[in-house]
Amino acid sequence: MSHVNLCLLVFLAALSLFTTGSIAVATPAEDAYKRGQDLLTKKDFDGAVQALDKSISLDSKNAAAYVSRGSAYSELGQHQKAIDDFTSAVRLDPLNPEPFYKRGKLYGLTGQAKKALADCNKAVYLDPDDPEAYNNRGTAYLRQGQYQKAINDFSKAIRLDPKYELAYHNRGFTYGGIGQLQKAIDDLNKAINLDPQNAMAYYHRGFTYHKLGQLQKAADDYNKAIELDPSNVNAYNYRAQIYYKQGKHPQAFMDYGKAFSRGPYFLPVCVVLFGGFLIALASRFRGRIARRKQAAAQGPPRA
Repeated sequence: MSHVNLCLLVFLAALSLFTTGSIAVATPAEDAYKRGQDLLTKKDFDGAVQALDKSISLDSKNAAAYVSRGSAYSELGQHQKAIDDFTSAVRLDPLNPEPFYKRGKLYGLTGQAKKALADCNKAVYLDPDDPEAYNNRGTAYLRQGQYQKAINDFSKAIRLDPKYELAYHNRGFTYGGIGQLQKAIDDLNKAINLDPQNAMAYYHRGFTYHKLGQLQKAADDYNKAIELDPSNVNAYNYRAQIYYKQGKHPQAFMDYGKAFSRGPYFLPVCVVLFGGFLIALASRFRGRIARRKQAAAQGPPRA
C-alpha cells in the first residue's frame, strides 16, 4: 500500500468517527447547564440561576435544566418560580419522579395540601425505591395531621436509606407531636449523629427534653441550636423559660429580649417577664433590708 493510500485511509477513518458522533462536542446550552449544576452543588444559587437561565434560553426542551433551576429558586425561597419550573419539567418529562416530589414539597410549604399529596403520590408511583419521595410524602401527611401515615413513610425512607438524616429527624418530630417522647429522642439522636450541624434537630430534641422535664438537657440542646443558628427565635424563648424557672431572671430577660428582637410577637412575654424580674429584684432587696434590721435589733455579737 502506498504512502498516499495509507494517509487517505487514516483520514477516512477519522472522518467516519466524527460523522457518526463518536467524538461528542458539547453545545453552548449543555455547557451552561453543566456550569449551573456545578454552581448548584457549591450552593451558589444566584449564580446557578443565571447559568441555567442561559441554558434554558438556548434549549427550552431540557427538562433537567428546569429541575435544577427550580431547585435553586427553592433554596432562594422563591417558591412560585420554583413551582413553575418544576411544572415545566413535568410537562417535558412526565415519567421523572424528581420534579413531582420537589413540587409537592413546595405545595406543602405554601399551604396547598391536596396538590402536595397528589404530587408525592405520583413520585412514589413512578419510583417506589426513592427514599426522598417517601420522605416528602410523609411531610405532606404530617401537615394534614395524618401522623401514622407520616411515620410509615418516614420509616420506609429510612429502610431504603439507613443514613437518611432528614427522615430520622422528621419521624422524631412526628413522634414528639403524638407524645411518644422516648421514640422521638431516639430518632433525633440518630439524626444528630448523622448530621451534627443540624440546628433544628438540636432544637427539637431540646423541646422534647423540655416536655420530659429534663430541663438541663433541654437547655444544653437549646444552647447548641442557638450556637448553630442564632436566628432561632423559639430556642431563645424556651431557654428563657428554663432560666426563669431556675431563678436566673437576668439571663431569662436577656433571652426574651433576643427573641423579641428577632420576632416582635414576643413583646407581651417580654413585658410580663420584665415585670416579674423587677418584682423578684424588689423582693430580694426587701429581704436584705429585713435581715439587716434583724441583725441590728439583736445588737453586736458577744465577745
